[in-house]
Amino acid sequence: MLMLPSFENDPRVELAACAAPRESSRTAFVQRFGGAAYDSVEALCGDPTLDAIYIATPHQMHRTHATCAVMAGKHVLL
Repeated sequence: MLMLPSFENDPRVELAACAAPRESSRTAFVQRFGGAAYDSVEALCGDPTLDAIYIATPHQMHRTHATCAVMAGKHVLL
């Protein structure tokens, strides 16, 4: 969540959702930022209200997660 404070302070960005395998991480995101929380990247990418997805996973997962986002028609930030 290194970039989240930067995004939070940028008026052009709305933190609308997250994906995390741990329920505690999802709960923390919703409590801090509001929005939706998903238990998988696939579910996050399926949200039609999202325009862009910030991939904050370990680098070995970037290709899979970025591909999922692109295939769902989302802009991708790595």
